[in-house]
Amino acid sequence: PLPMFGDLQIVQSRTNSGRTFQSLHSLQAAETSWVRCHVQQIRAKSNAVFMVLRHCGQTAQGVLFKGGSITKDMIKFASGLPRESVVEIQGLVQDANVTSCSLSHRELSVQ
Repeated sequence: PLPMFGDLQIVQSRTNSGRTFQSLHSLQAAETSWVRCHVQQIRAKSNAVFMVLRHCGQTAQGVLFKGGSITKDMIKFASGLPRESVVEIQGLVQDANVTSCSLSHRELSVQ
């Protein structure tokens, strides 16, 4: 099994994770989805991280809040990601009002 968070090896089509990735514009509320995208911007607070995720010209907000399966170490790792990093994120799609992203009516709450 893959770790919950951290650096992965370069894929180079050598392995298949078995994950099915959704495009940002096809995310539906109340679904758990996997996305693979670039981190365009990160804003970290003490127990939260807000990310602007980009894929194929679309942007969406990803959020991490400490609690449950999201640990302080995961918050620290996510807040230190370099811009333009390629990330694979599983999260619950929720209705939200996000004015800074092209997907302005949804956000991805990282699990």
